[in-house]
Amino acid sequence: MNIGLEAYGGRISKVLKWGFGGYAIAIPFVVMAAMLQSLIPLESNLVSNPILPLLADPPDAFTQLILVVAVIVAAPFFEECLFRGFLFRQLRKRMGVGVAVVISSALFAAVHFDAGTFLHLFALGCVLAIVAERSGGILASMLVHGFWNGATVLMTVSVFGS
Repeated sequence: MNIGLEAYGGRISKVLKWGFGGYAIAIPFVVMAAMLQSLIPLESNLVSNPILPLLADPPDAFTQLILVVAVIVAAPFFEECLFRGFLFRQLRKRMGVGVAVVISSALFAAVHFDAGTFLHLFALGCVLAIVAERSGGILASMLVHGFWNGATVLMTVSVFGS
């Protein structure tokens, strides 16, 4: 699994296909997981994420721009390198694809430190791992992750923004 275009035959169109397709697949899976999560009496701790209040009500436009870039570009890059590029790949070598998907996705969800969103982050992690596995690289999973975070930013700003 690599970070470059080699896994996609050097074609950005393949990365985009996997990115848009993966995002489209992620939506129903994450929604179903969120519905299941809502049946479990756990309180979501979204305010524990210090970036969300700043995104909703930034002190200035520059801060908001930096936060948006961090959430949509930097976080997907680093998280995909860690969880799919390194952890998933190492687990896959030792335990097979299925176990690697489950373990890497559970750890991905756990590091977000919110029991109230664990299942839908787990579902997203599963989709990201499968996209990385099936596409042969992590550029596509980075794109799916960036789309997901971008939609989250849009919803946060539109619902909670001033």
